[in-house]
Amino acid sequence: MRINKIDIELTNICNLKCNFCSHEKITREKGFMPFALFKKIVDEIDWKIDEFVIAGFGEPLLDSNIFEKVKYARKLNCIIRLYTNGLLLTEEKFKQLVESGLDSLIISCYATNKEEYKKFHNSDNFDKVRTNIIKLKEIRKSMEVKNPLISLNPIEDIIDKKRYISCWNPFVDIIVMKNLHNLAYGKNFNDVKKGKRLSCMYPFFVLEITWNGNVRICCADYDGKIIIGNLQKQSIKEIMQSQKYKEIMNIHEKGQFEKIAICDNCDQLVPSNLRNVIARKKFLFLERIK
Repeated sequence: MRINKIDIELTNICNLKCNFCSHEKITREKGFMPFALFKKIVDEIDWKIDEFVIAGFGEPLLDSNIFEKVKYARKLNCIIRLYTNGLLLTEEKFKQLVESGLDSLIISCYATNKEEYKKFHNSDNFDKVRTNIIKLKEIRKSMEVKNPLISLNPIEDIIDKKRYISCWNPFVDIIVMKNLHNLAYGKNFNDVKKGKRLSCMYPFFVLEITWNGNVRICCADYDGKIIIGNLQKQSIKEIMQSQKYKEIMNIHEKGQFEKIAICDNCDQLVPSNLRNVIARKKFLFLERIK
């Protein structure tokens, strides 16, 4: 098996409309992953993986079965991460995440005040999110546990780094900056350099699963336009051994990105950007085990 990371979308329903997300462009059906399908996916992962990441184009804490799903995924004996916008991250829910065995909690909040929050997230709930975040380390301490690691992942291009770090550093374990990048066929922020490009290696190492069991080749494919299989009808091994999956691998190995529209429009395939992507992924992994 090549895959060492699973990205799973529990829902594509969200409670925010952030400016840097393509969520408002989604036309695919919206819903929540049934617990039975989630269990099937976890049970079929019979090889060692490094990370099981709950993310996608929705807010995981909207899922009424979120805590049971995190707890069930613990059987994989790997790092379990969860991305959230923090709006629903109450003390009670954080305690339940701790008890479920979550290793890493990554909060997407790009603001340091009400004005920035309104600008970036189109919401007036900055105070609520801040109140949720600043309690987390103390709650964890009171429970006498070390996990989950609490992280923020702001977009470096749009924030005042000094102000951001000053605002949030006392309340989280780590701040990992990311760069603004194109979202497949959704939102473009950077020009695409069509010179020599390298594979992001994403299809080789990451299995990207949407709430209804579709397996897509990229996390930026918000509308699921390139699907290589469905886990309600197929097993993980059947999909990974399929001709469609092999074709994607072959295209990336040969650097023929023009054959896949979302890859051809990707601004992360140039060597300089890839180094940033690889360094960030390695950092996110090492921060858990240091």
